[in-house]
Amino acid sequence: MQYRRQRSKQELSGLCHMEQAQISPSDIDRYGRTVADVRCRGKDAGRHQVAAGLARVYERDATRDDGALFKLQYTARAQRLGIWTEVDPVPWEWRRAQQ
Repeated sequence: MQYRRQRSKQELSGLCHMEQAQISPSDIDRYGRTVADVRCRGKDAGRHQVAAGLARVYERDATRDDGALFKLQYTARAQRLGIWTEVDPVPWEWRRAQQ
């Protein structure tokens, strides 16, 4: 799991390092954190991570999207990118149990 975090961080750093990120807040989550769209180099950072297989779509919060995130995730999974190289990537239930 640590490797996945490092790989995800490296990918995001490659996109956003030394760039002025454009942040567009859209909501506050149940923990009081700001939910926002982040753009670097003209790209949506979240979509970039999902397309690279380095982030999952959180189904509950993806309803505002037109399904594009799910399509990106499906493609990454079909191409076995990032976390999808694993036979059984860590499910949300495990992550929830760790918190």
